[in-house]
Amino acid sequence: MGIMRRCSHPTCNTLISYNETYCNKHKTYINGKYNDLRQRNDPEYLRFYKSKQWQNMRELVMIDNHYLCRQCGRQANVVDHIIPTKIDWSKRLEKENLQPLCNECHNRKTKREQSEVPHRK
Repeated sequence: MGIMRRCSHPTCNTLISYNETYCNKHKTYINGKYNDLRQRNDPEYLRFYKSKQWQNMRELVMIDNHYLCRQCGRQANVVDHIIPTKIDWSKRLEKENLQPLCNECHNRKTKREQSEVPHRK
C-alpha cells in the first residue's frame, strides 16, 4: 500500500491513495455536480458526449488500442482529447486527436493542462 491521504470532501475521513482526490462515494457526487454545471453552462458539450458519433468513435479508439492506457499500459477507461475540445472543437472526432487513458493518467494530464492555462477549469 502506498502513501495515503484523506478524501477531499469536507465531511469525509476515508483514506484513499495519494494520487486520488475523492473516495469512491464522493467521486460519484463530484462527477454529478460537474455534469450538472456543464449541462447548465455548455449544453452543446454535453450533447456531444451523449451522441452516437462520439460513442462509436470512443469505442473504435478503445478497440484499436486494446483498451490499454497509452501512457502506462494499464486498462483504459477514458478516451481523452489530446488537444482539448475547449481549445479546438473541430478536432473532437478526429481519431488522431484521441487517446485511451486510465483515470490516473487522465487526471494527471488534466491537472497539467489546468496549470499551463490558468483560466481553464
